[in-house]
Amino acid sequence: MARQHFGAAGSIFAIFQYGSIVESFQSNLWSRPSCQVACGGLHTVALMLDGRLWSWGCNDDEVLGRAGEEDVPMQVGGALASAPVLMVSVGDNHSAALTR
Repeated sequence: MARQHFGAAGSIFAIFQYGSIVESFQSNLWSRPSCQVACGGLHTVALMLDGRLWSWGCNDDEVLGRAGEEDVPMQVGGALASAPVLMVSVGDNHSAALTR
């Protein structure tokens, strides 16, 4: 299975364009219902219906909000791990979340 880097701009398009989903997406993210996906310069953040954030891509400047593998979607940690998030926005080298 070809491994794609999903942090780059257009990362969501890459999932469909290549037709194969990396195993980490299948096990960590793909089956979870999301309500918003925001793509930054080199990273992506997904807001799930349960209010949790998941991130993947380049973690320069700690924009993913978590430690671990960059190309593996993982839940954002810290204060946002337990806060219900309403909206997310990302840019070239930042991520922001609006909580209740």
